[in-house]
Amino acid sequence: KAALQFLVDNAIRTPEWLAPEDILSRIGPQAGNTSLTARQANVVTQLLDPRRLMRLVESESLDEASAYPLTEYLGDLRRAVWGTPGSGPAPDATRRTLQRVYLERLDAMISPPPPPPAGAAQGQGGPAGPPTPPPPLLGAPNVPRTDLPALARSQVRAIRDDARRAAAAAPAGIVKAHWQDIADRADDVLEPRRGR
Repeated sequence: KAALQFLVDNAIRTPEWLAPEDILSRIGPQAGNTSLTARQANVVTQLLDPRRLMRLVESESLDEASAYPLTEYLGDLRRAVWGTPGSGPAPDATRRTLQRVYLERLDAMISPPPPPPAGAAQGQGGPAGPPTPPPPLLGAPNVPRTDLPALARSQVRAIRDDARRAAAAAPAGIVKAHWQDIADRADDVLEPRRGR
């Protein structure tokens, strides 16, 4: 919990000191701001990695009294990235990007991509030898057989409902369009269209 709070304070909340205006005005925002946003997006992606989430589940099953429950972790992370949509300051461009990345990661848990064909995955031994099994501690969990899709759907529903309320209250402009887009994306995640 303390580690997550550290990442929230130092990576998810944009560390302005890493992109000072007087420097960016000389080198241009593309070199500084975009790079920083990509790094923040990578942090969000790692925090929602199924292997990390399953380690939380396992630690809870081994020592429930001192574990960080997965549901609490996901709630804390959602609040860090989304805040309370419609209240407080409007999300800036960086925050809007992080919110889209967050939704993409939830979508990947609900509808994981198909596994690569046999022998195509890295470390499969190639044509000269038999497939090499992944290390047991690093192997990805079989996400559809876990509780992760159910928890991800629950989060997507809450995000969709918050986004709809925020869109209704927001004045016309980019922030209103963002909340409408988030609500539409959430609908697509929950009920994928054909050919998606």
